[in-house]
Amino acid sequence: MAALVASALLFVNVLMLMFTATGARPQAGAEDPAVSGYVLAPDGTPVSGGMVIARLGMVSSTASIDPTGRFRVVPAQSGVHHVLVSVPGFASFRFTVTVPPSRSLRLPVIRLSAGAYFRVRLVSPGGEPILAPQLHRRLFDASGGPITEALGDQLSDPSDNEGAVTIGPLPRGILTLAVDMPFFARTRLPDVNVADPATNIHGGTMVIQQPGAALNVVVVDGAGAPVPNHVVLLEDPRPRSPLVFRPERTNPQGRATFDRLAAGQYRVSATAIGRCAGVWLTASRAVPVSADGTIETLLAIGGRAT
Repeated sequence: MAALVASALLFVNVLMLMFTATGARPQAGAEDPAVSGYVLAPDGTPVSGGMVIARLGMVSSTASIDPTGRFRVVPAQSGVHHVLVSVPGFASFRFTVTVPPSRSLRLPVIRLSAGAYFRVRLVSPGGEPILAPQLHRRLFDASGGPITEALGDQLSDPSDNEGAVTIGPLPRGILTLAVDMPFFARTRLPDVNVADPATNIHGGTMVIQQPGAALNVVVVDGAGAPVPNHVVLLEDPRPRSPLVFRPERTNPQGRATFDRLAAGQYRVSATAIGRCAGVWLTASRAVPVSADGTIETLLAIGGRAT
């Protein structure tokens, strides 16, 4: 009888061991690969939305911020990532982090700032407010690197009845702007330097010329003959320019025309007709443009280069 009881107890113990091994008390598995964090508003409360982008070279990973202010972004690989935290109503937050080989990392708490706002009033030469202006705009960090994800190159911004445009929230860095709309000169506004995201910036009133100047570029070869159907480029030589000019082709008389130009310095360029010592060369020159009228300049793209 004692032997029967011992056998029964042994059977029960074996069943308990099997029950434990099959998942009654599961062991914690390895942590899923993710860079996780917690985002707070300036007042210390968690944000309720937004995006986090982690970029390594040309590869980026994106995640949403949940209603409790938390996020989990899964990087494609380990290494140094540039991270952007973007939440509507607050200045974007950028930082660099090294993701370990496990691709698992918990970040310190991220506290956003309210961001600065830039306000400028745009008017015609007669003083009338320009409503719904079309703007090219670019944003750069304090070191001059472009912040493409935070603001981008947007073409239109709302204005009030006085023609005032308000742009923001802006982080620390440099904002460049250019007006580009029909019947007005394509005009670059003064750069906006944001040193303190908590301080708003007023740009005053800017007069945008109508209709602007025209620049005729006459392209000739080494013998001085016009070169038809040749691409000519125009650019603003100042750094971080938001101005965008469409390439133009020369007509049968070798002339390419750029219109609606504000007063300032520009650079025109075109590739040479043929290779020089097996290399394609580009001819360019700086051209000053006045506020109105038509300016003509000659650009030779043939001959011998020394």
